[in-house]
Amino acid sequence: SMQTVQGNMLLSLRNVQLFLTTNADRLAGVVNTGSRQKLVDAIAALEGYVSEQTGSALASKGATQKQRALRRTLLRDHMAPIARIARADLPRTPELEPLRMPRSKPTNARLAAAASGMAKAAAPHAAVFIAAGRPDDFVAQLAAAAEALLVALGERSQSRGNGREATTGLKATLSAGRKIVHVLD
Repeated sequence: SMQTVQGNMLLSLRNVQLFLTTNADRLAGVVNTGSRQKLVDAIAALEGYVSEQTGSALASKGATQKQRALRRTLLRDHMAPIARIARADLPRTPELEPLRMPRSKPTNARLAAAASGMAKAAAPHAAVFIAAGRPDDFVAQLAAAAEALLVALGERSQSRGNGREATTGLKATLSAGRKIVHVLD
């Protein structure tokens, strides 16, 4: 994988640095050049990119798990009870169609939209839902749960973007590092 290639390159750049440091007295001319400083800088930059890439991957993974939890909560604690009550206590009319559970497995963005539609359709019939045991602010709770899922979606694409930027930076720095090593050879 790209990560393995990058890791190996980082290792070989570190080995060059170690060799220069170990043989400093014999290589006095090379060791004190700007090329060596560039190599040190390249290694530092690479380490930064590698850790940012790892951090972004973890953030993306964390955001994915958070989304799963928010999705479960939205479906189980908010949408399902509303759909159940609507089926039992409200007539089947076209304007109440949004009170049904979404079919198949919608994306998180579609699910959040369906939940918002459900909240709007339920609001005029709030008394029916409250009489059937929903909390007084069930419409607001449903809307907030839908909004939380949308916010989490935004966070995940943000951490993925950061990971992509780190990868691009890594590739550029690796090729710069290789050039420095050729100069030092």
